Amino acid sequence: MSLPELVPPEPPGAALLDEIREQPAALRRLLAHETEFADVAAEARRTKRTLVRLVAHGSSDNAASYGVYAFGLLPGWTALRDSISLTVYSDAKLDHTVDHVLTKPALKTVKAKVTGNDAGERTPSGLWPSDHGGVISTLRLKS
Repeated sequence: MSLPELVPPEPPGAALLDEIREQPAALRRLLAHETEFADVAAEARRTKRTLVRLVAHGSSDNAASYGVYAFGLLPGWTALRDSISLTVYSDAKLDHTVDHVLTKPALKTVKAKVTGNDAGERTPSGLWPSDHGGVISTLRLKS
């Protein structure tokens, strides 16, 4: 009887380096949704929006921080960044979103859509592009 072969541990930072190397492909997948982003931008212009709230967690916090900067600089909007708390575990299934759009009674949700939940958007190593799905909502003031 022989002992099982030892598998050498990954060097420190290997998982992080893999994620960094996957970023160009992840950005290309994100850019494939350019028309959806254009639709959201057109709706914001049509309704004269000047406020955007970005909600993020984990590595998405950095993107949200950049978004606050970009929305303030480019269109001159007021942008806010919030963080959420989420337990992340291996082999997670993104079959729902933990993000919600909370409104006051004076607002009506016209439509809402979960984004970032397409299994085809996973990285080559099987990771989701984020640790949660996003929600895009169109709200209207009730008359």
